[in-house]
Amino acid sequence: MTYVLALSDLHVGSRFGIFPSGFVGTSGAEVRLNGGQQYLLECWEKMLAVLPQNIDLLLLVGDIIDGQNLKQYSRFLCEVDPHAQARAAARLLQPLLERSGEIILIRGSSYHVGSAAEWEEFLGEVIQARQGPDGRRTLPWLLCEVDGVLLDVAHRQSYSMRSRGWPLEREIGFALERMDRTPGAYCIIRGHTHNFHLLDTGDQIAVSLPSWKLQDEFAQTTISPNRTIPRHIGAVGLEISGGEINAHKYLFRHPEPTVISIAGGSAGGDSGSASARGQRRADDEGDRPTPGRVGDDGPATRARTRRKRQDHASP
Repeated sequence: MTYVLALSDLHVGSRFGIFPSGFVGTSGAEVRLNGGQQYLLECWEKMLAVLPQNIDLLLLVGDIIDGQNLKQYSRFLCEVDPHAQARAAARLLQPLLERSGEIILIRGSSYHVGSAAEWEEFLGEVIQARQGPDGRRTLPWLLCEVDGVLLDVAHRQSYSMRSRGWPLEREIGFALERMDRTPGAYCIIRGHTHNFHLLDTGDQIAVSLPSWKLQDEFAQTTISPNRTIPRHIGAVGLEISGGEINAHKYLFRHPEPTVISIAGGSAGGDSGSASARGQRRADDEGDRPTPGRVGDDGPATRARTRRKRQDHASP
C-alpha cells in the first residue's frame, strides 16, 4: 500500500493564507497572525494529528507561496519577500517533510511563484523536492505510476461557476483522447481554483484540491463573491494498492462571511437613531421663525404689524 498526500494553494505570505506562528519576517519582527490565519493554523494542526505517520509521496501542487501581490501593491501580504515566504512555508511543512519519503513540487501560477518559478524553485531547494529531468525542483506536469495507478498532476485547470465537476470531467476526457485508450486506473489531481471536488467514475478519479487560503478581496470583487467563496479548506490523501484508489478527505469548513448588524431605533429609543435625529430636527425647526423677506421677522410679525396699523386708523 502506498499513501499519497496532496496539498495545493497554501499562499504563504498572504494575509488570507496560512502562516506559521513565531516566524520572524524581513522586518525583523515576528509576523503577527490575524484571526483568519489563526483559524487556518488550528485546522492545520488538526490535520497533522490524524494523518498517517508515514507518507510515501507528498505532492505540493503549486502556489505554495503568494509572491509579491503586485496588482494590489503588496497590501494584502503579511510578509513581502517571496524568499522569506518560502522559508516560512518550509517551516510550516516541516512536520510533513519529516514523515514523507518522496517530495514533489508542482509549479504554480507565475503571478505567485515568479515568471520563471524562481521563488518556488527556491522553496524546492529548501525542502529538497525531487528534481525533474532538467534538474529543476518544480515540475509543470507530473505523470507518475504508483502501485498500478497512473497519477496525472498539474496546478491549473479550467473553472466552472455553476457545475464544479465539469472541468474534471473534461480533464478525464482530454486524457482519454491523448492516450486513445482507456488507461485503467487513472487519477487526475489539480489545484488552482481553491474549490474541492472529487469525481469518481470507477476506473478514473479526478480531484480538485481545496486551498489553505481564505477568500480575499480579489475573489470578492472580480467576479461574484457568492460564487468564489470556497466551502472547504484542507487536503486529500490517496491510499493506493494494487490498482485500487481510496480517497481520504481532510476538510474543514471555510468561515462564513462577516455579517454586520444595524439596529433600528424607536421614537423613545437611542439618541443616535434616525427617528431621534429627525425629532430633534423638527424641534429645532419649530423654534425658528419662518423665513420672510430680508429685514422681516416673518409672516406672523407682519400680521401683528397690520393689526396695529388698523387700530391706529380707527376713529
